Amino acid sequence: MRKFSILFIFLVCSNYMFGQQPVITNTDELINYVESNQSNIRGERYVNVNGSPFLTDGFVASKANVGDQWIDAELRYNIYEDNFEMLKGDKTIIIDPNTVDLKEVIQEGKHFILTSYNRGGGWMKGYFQLISPGKKSLLLKDKIQLIRPKAEEAYKGAQPARFQKGADSYWLLDQSGKAEKLPTRKRKLPEAFGDHVKQIEKYMKTNHLSAKKDEDLIKITEYYNSLD
Repeated sequence: MRKFSILFIFLVCSNYMFGQQPVITNTDELINYVESNQSNIRGERYVNVNGSPFLTDGFVASKANVGDQWIDAELRYNIYEDNFEMLKGDKTIIIDPNTVDLKEVIQEGKHFILTSYNRGGGWMKGYFQLISPGKKSLLLKDKIQLIRPKAEEAYKGAQPARFQKGADSYWLLDQSGKAEKLPTRKRKLPEAFGDHVKQIEKYMKTNHLSAKKDEDLIKITEYYNSLD
């Protein structure tokens, strides 16, 4: 009974979060809605950190799907914080996916989707690049890590904090809307698809495909989606 009560409260809260969002048809409406939560507005950040956490140098023209309504907007993707941002004056507006139903963003030839993914045994939401859609879709997760500052040492000066490019990872999204990280070992990859394991193994062997190469993962995913 207690589990049912907790689930009921979660569903009510989830419906409240996204059910109360008004229909957003343009950038101004999106800004006004996000600004209603002052915690989403921030001044200059990362002033003492070298490098950049962003995918692009600036805000770029984008197509955004907000609550199933497509609008034009100037956005940039913060890889480190895993959210999209807008600019108003000198203030950066954070689009929190937990309060704003920003489902998809298309910019500069890249298609981002918001989905649930398994991180260390727990489920959370995040943005992924959609690489190859289908029954099971191939996704790419960008990574930027923050390297902490180091104090001055003998014969070595102090080092400021910096953002550093991490290893991107590939994920497989099923039709339930949940993504699991793909293994990088060739033997393990076919099992990640759940079915047609023997056929995938044979296809990989015949075509000399790797579990680590971008183009090979696309071929394998497209092959799986072509099977009945």
